[in-house]
Amino acid sequence: MLTMSGANARQDSNSKVIESTFQPAFIMETSEKKNARRILHVDDDLGFLEVSKQILLMENNFEIDNVESVDDAFKKIEHQTYDAVVSDYEMPQKNGLEFLQKLREQNNQITFILFTGKGREDVAVKALNLGADSYINKNGSPETVYCELADAINKTLERKKSRELLAKSESKYHALVENSLQGISILLAAPLSIVFANGAFGKILGYSSQELTSLSPEGIMGLVYHEDRAVFFKRMEDRLRGEVAEACYEFRAVRKDGSLIWLSSLANRVDYDGQPAVQGMFLDVNESKIAAEILRESEQRYRELANCLPNIVFETDLNGQLVFANERAAEISGYSFNDIKKGLNILQFIVPEDREKATKSIQRLLSGGSYTPTEYTFVRKDGTTFPALVTAAPRISGNKITGLSGLVIDLTERKKAEDKILAASLYSRSLLEASLDPLVTISKEGKITDVNQATEDVTGCSREELIGSDFSTYFTESEQARTGYRKVFTEGLVKDYPLAIKHRSGRITNVLYNATIYRNPQGEIQGVFAAARDITERKKAEEALSRERNKLESVTAASGVGLVIVSKDYHVLWANNFIKRYKGETIGKLCYATLNSLDVPCQDCGVTKIYAGKTTLDSHEYCSTTVDGNPYWAEIVATPITDEKGNVTSAVEICVDITERKKNEEELKESIHKNELINEKLSVVGSLTRHDVGNKLMVMKSNMYLLKKQVGDNPKLAKYLEGIDSAIKQSDEMFEFSRYYEKIGVEKPSKTDVAQCFNQAAMLLPSLGTIKIVNDCQGLEVMADSLLKQLFYNFLDNSLKHGEKVTQIQLHFTKECGGVKLFYEDNGVGIPEANKPKLFHEGFSTGKSTGLGLFLIKKMVEAYGWSITEEGELGKGAKFVISVPTSVFENQHALENQSAN
Repeated sequence: MLTMSGANARQDSNSKVIESTFQPAFIMETSEKKNARRILHVDDDLGFLEVSKQILLMENNFEIDNVESVDDAFKKIEHQTYDAVVSDYEMPQKNGLEFLQKLREQNNQITFILFTGKGREDVAVKALNLGADSYINKNGSPETVYCELADAINKTLERKKSRELLAKSESKYHALVENSLQGISILLAAPLSIVFANGAFGKILGYSSQELTSLSPEGIMGLVYHEDRAVFFKRMEDRLRGEVAEACYEFRAVRKDGSLIWLSSLANRVDYDGQPAVQGMFLDVNESKIAAEILRESEQRYRELANCLPNIVFETDLNGQLVFANERAAEISGYSFNDIKKGLNILQFIVPEDREKATKSIQRLLSGGSYTPTEYTFVRKDGTTFPALVTAAPRISGNKITGLSGLVIDLTERKKAEDKILAASLYSRSLLEASLDPLVTISKEGKITDVNQATEDVTGCSREELIGSDFSTYFTESEQARTGYRKVFTEGLVKDYPLAIKHRSGRITNVLYNATIYRNPQGEIQGVFAAARDITERKKAEEALSRERNKLESVTAASGVGLVIVSKDYHVLWANNFIKRYKGETIGKLCYATLNSLDVPCQDCGVTKIYAGKTTLDSHEYCSTTVDGNPYWAEIVATPITDEKGNVTSAVEICVDITERKKNEEELKESIHKNELINEKLSVVGSLTRHDVGNKLMVMKSNMYLLKKQVGDNPKLAKYLEGIDSAIKQSDEMFEFSRYYEKIGVEKPSKTDVAQCFNQAAMLLPSLGTIKIVNDCQGLEVMADSLLKQLFYNFLDNSLKHGEKVTQIQLHFTKECGGVKLFYEDNGVGIPEANKPKLFHEGFSTGKSTGLGLFLIKKMVEAYGWSITEEGELGKGAKFVISVPTSVFENQHALENQSAN
């Protein structure tokens, strides 16, 4: 038989079809039902009420009364007691929310379930906030919908019954704990208060029960010794969150007379008057704790000292088995403390070839002999080795040798330091030789101490010839070279110092020298390090650039683009013929007065931004008049001109006439306004049509469900019914698509909390069941509208329909220089690579859907100015990446400022 058990309801097997002797509805309604649950169903569609009643009565112990309005429902409630109310939302005169609100205002806590169509998720959230017990979407297959509805009714009523039974057992509990010899109390967290304390607990602390339950939050905290409070109340918070913690816990309490007492606590989480609370049981362990504490402190001091040392500290028994090792031992060896506890011999840490030598040393020590520090090769758990120095001594207890204690010093770093000294010399030599520029080091006396191959090439002299010679002899101007060298010592460095190197063959190379002093480890100046950059090619490039500028003047003279070079004081240095035709002669004039007709420089123009430090291209538009007085619109893009040192010397403005574009934009705005009026009318008509047709589709689906029961296992008829059912489902989904599609771009975006939006979407899918939802978007706000919640709903619904093996869904984000990336991931079957290029196309489907869900998501994303891709792996899950560029935030911020002004 069909069992009403939520979203997992299913037919037992194909062989066990619903009983062929299908009972007519009127027989079901008039048959005697023992302990039946009375349900009041409210909906303005009589046909829907009747078919719903037939389905619910088939396999549930219900008695159902149907009414078509909220007013009729209240009349029924006056004369009849009901266990639960099932109500539609959209009804004439009063809707479902008004019905629920009035019931709660009358202090009527009857179980209330909102049974309404898909697309009313915002209504569902409001209903739950008003005190509704559940929300069921009545769109979908009748079998699933009515299984969920019946399951929600039964489970809600069972929970209510359980709460009543709990209240009856409360008095028995109080009698038991009051007579206990253990101290027992119950604490609430918000606000911190003791709501119950038995006599034994009061006696332990020197208070009466009434005094304990009257304590303020500060007084309660004062019951715990200040050094133990953080751990005590952290454990309390963990218990309240339902986290697993160690069963018993010992802490110091403060008695009424100020004395300290050690207590052992056993705590668990309970419900107290509907609030989470912690119940604790306490034993006095003061005497045993004091004795143990003395022993522990002595042992602790030794352990702390050992753990502070940077080396391995160990102790063994007579057989060489480790009985103690400090924390450093685990870090260096790779063995965990559990490994050591299980039993490790000290010889296991030494490579096999050194073990014989180590064994003899151990035997000599245990026999009372002397020991000198010895170097061994130690081996880690992963098989890697390191050099170590070991020193050890006998461990004495009761005048007997009971083992060894020792110290192991890791020599790895010392060995590395020795190797580094050698490597540093080779490395420095390699760096010098890797440079294409001539590099040279010079002593304080002006003698060359080292050179690279490039220096040999540019001078024609060998390294042996150069080292020890006077560096200035290799330049055309020796005195100028010496002047630059002295300047390094007085100023610390020189940059771009011009010199000319002469080759042995007579060839001259023009260079720019950069030099700095270098010191020894004691900070004493040892000499100068200098690097020369050959500028021969750059000089050629400068000459070529000059020729290109001449070409630019001739090319732009007849072009349709204006070019202007502007100085740092906003004067025109040069303009092409395009500018002259529009504005006449402008050279020497202020650019903002001639081009923009402004009295002062525009703060948004590219030139102003360039001289303020911005070097990226930027554009702005302005309206002005030609030299003949004709108005025109222009768009300007500015870019800086820099010298060889990177300093901005002037700016170039590129001007384009956009008068025709502006005219087209005005015409487009008018067209958009007309389209908005048409869309508004279509939206109203679509909304009314969807509600009425949606209800009729549900009636059709419900009658189809009943017809399937009558048809039984006739495969031919079942095939026809499946075809009709599929067409109804697709119609339903297309209506839903049209509802959201017409909303895209209608609402004005505003700051939207992403984490809250995702949580609300997840609440609307009770079929998520045990799937773990991980929401890591706390604090993230984006510019969006109410459709963002529907976007997340579509993602979640898609994972449920197509993920097949999904157990976790995660939403998280990263901040990048270009904006924010939002990641939606599940661990289902993933998406084949062949499907990814068509994934967001309208109508693309693998046969399990209409192909409109991801198409709608893409349209929503594009309306926000975002972009979306799918980057998951087949077999590992789907991964949708939404990129929210910084420009979306900046543009919206600018619009808000504009509105405010």
